[in-house]
Amino acid sequence: MERLLWEEAVRFHGHECPGLAIGMKACEAIISKMNIKPKKDKIICITENNTCPIDGIKY
Repeated sequence: MERLLWEEAVRFHGHECPGLAIGMKACEAIISKMNIKPKKDKIICITENNTCPIDGIKY
């Protein structure tokens, strides 16, 4: 994970925490596995809650 991306996500979320990192790493893995182009493809995430990992995915 790029340091600058992490720092921006922390500002978006409000604090550093393991949940934010888990959400970002999960999204990073899915983007890689599915060959998604984030600047071109639209990504939609439907969740049942709004916990820290979700902010990692949203960012």
